[in-house]
Amino acid sequence: MKKFLALALALTMTAALFAACGGKETQQSTEAPTAAQTAAPTAAPTAAPTAAPTAAPIVAPTQAPTEAPTVAPTAAPTEAPTTPAPTGRITATKKESMVKDEPSDADFASLVMNKGSREYDDYSGTIYSSAPVSCVKNKDYTLYQFDIARDGTYTLVVKYVAREMNPGKRGISYTFDDGEQNDVDLMFTGTDNTTFGYLLAEFTAEKGAHTVKIGATADFDDTNVKSCDFYYIKIYEDK
Repeated sequence: MKKFLALALALTMTAALFAACGGKETQQSTEAPTAAQTAAPTAAPTAAPTAAPTAAPIVAPTQAPTEAPTVAPTAAPTEAPTTPAPTGRITATKKESMVKDEPSDADFASLVMNKGSREYDDYSGTIYSSAPVSCVKNKDYTLYQFDIARDGTYTLVVKYVAREMNPGKRGISYTFDDGEQNDVDLMFTGTDNTTFGYLLAEFTAEKGAHTVKIGATADFDDTNVKSCDFYYIKIYEDK
């Protein structure tokens, strides 16, 4: 009997032990895995935000080098510019002469004005001009401004070419300020443009601003009476 009870007790303890082991296995299989066993899903690495691509700086297109603009030649003014009014008085003495030899600066006290025929300050009508010579016809003229420093006697010098005419004559006129027009019948210089003559005309002038006009003579008709080609205009103070 004692043996039977001991056997029964041994069986009972074995069964209890087996049940305890089986229950633990079942509990482990049904419990959620521990944190150590199941790692939390790894978060995707936070990438530094990708900077928007820097736009290439906007560069103004390089312009092709601009050529200097073509400037249209300046047309002669349609109206003659205003000429300042003279501030002194001039009187032509009518002492005129024509020579073949060019006057020297040493023949006079001082040079007051020296202008090429095309360096006029004013004009009227049509001026026939080709460097360094000009020609004035009809009632047209070129005008030159000059200043007199003191009262005295002065000489106008005009370099010209007066080609021979047969029959006929050539002439030129000069007018100081708003005074009387002075007509001169010129000495012929030859048959070409390489021989020159020089008109000398004396005048008295008061200190101040003055002008002289060069033109054709009053009887100019371009047939029997023609004008001349002239090259420069000078004014000297007499000694």
